[in-house]
Amino acid sequence: MLNVLIVSVAYNPPTTILKNLEADYYPHLVIDNSEQETVWLKEYCLLHDHIYQWMGDNVGIAKALNVGASYAMQHGFDYIVTMDQDSELTNQLLQELTSFIIDYGVCNDVAIFSPRHKIGNNSIEYNLAIEDNILLPMTSGNFVNLKIWYKLLGFDENLFIDAVDIDYYAKAKISGYRILTLNYVVMPHCMGTHSGVMWIFKYGFDVWNHSALRKYYIMRNYNYICKKYLSKLPELYFFKKIIIKMPISVVLFEKGKFKKLYYLLQGYIDFRLGVMGKKKW
Repeated sequence: MLNVLIVSVAYNPPTTILKNLEADYYPHLVIDNSEQETVWLKEYCLLHDHIYQWMGDNVGIAKALNVGASYAMQHGFDYIVTMDQDSELTNQLLQELTSFIIDYGVCNDVAIFSPRHKIGNNSIEYNLAIEDNILLPMTSGNFVNLKIWYKLLGFDENLFIDAVDIDYYAKAKISGYRILTLNYVVMPHCMGTHSGVMWIFKYGFDVWNHSALRKYYIMRNYNYICKKYLSKLPELYFFKKIIIKMPISVVLFEKGKFKKLYYLLQGYIDFRLGVMGKKKW
């Protein structure tokens, strides 16, 4: 066994989050980012010896994870497992990742050990490969090496939400650390807004139907990480293509076009002006 704390970030959480909290391979810390304290979740945590902390407002995923990581370091943990409420956590997944980390040995060069994420009904190739690729992992199920987290100064709170994980992976990669994804350890993740891929000639457009506010953060933050890292990490051009395609996808395939286009434009303007953190409308 490793010395690990599971840090789950909740926001107006559905009761399905309780299934993740039943995974008892490691202890849990729940960071509640809701505007109002989630009383039923707090009571559940008290009954099941989980740690519950309400942030008093939505402070963003990056700050919530930093609070969880700081708590873990102060209490002698070596890793946190970062969890999103839309992913499915099991003891088997934790055990498989733990076994790999123990067998890996000295982990001074690995910032993240991640499962392979299966989004909705999308098919993925099951294999035994271990890949060092910053484009593969997502936040959920990541074993974060806390010594490296501390050296990297944590997650970037400028981002608030969206691209927090990619920014951290890029920062770790540039600093000489590895981001390992175990393709044979699969974590289901629900992204309920995805409507599929629409094609115009040879060009595919992922249609996510995110809210206008979410479009704002994606536009602003993807530009932010491309500016910070693209010259050193050419693979991040993937996000540049998303930036280019988003307005086209909204115009051709999504509802609420005018509001979403306005928020996309505002996201780009704020990026150019250096306006970061939580957007105050």
